[in-house]
Amino acid sequence: MAAIIRTVSLNPALDEAPSIAHLELGGTNRCSLDSLDPGGKGINASRVIHRLGRPTIALGAAGVDPGLYG
Repeated sequence: MAAIIRTVSLNPALDEAPSIAHLELGGTNRCSLDSLDPGGKGINASRVIHRLGRPTIALGAAGVDPGLYG
């Protein structure tokens, strides 16, 4: 049985991957959001460990935007 590798992200993030269908120089260009993925060093490390076939658990803090309640 393989040991479970645990990673800790003290500052997790959301990684956005935008795309643009057509780029018009000098014009207004709008992009769309292709994907929104969890990120941060510990989370990214756990994703790679998982892809390599090893068991892993990613731990991190989750918060809220203080502007939502202010």
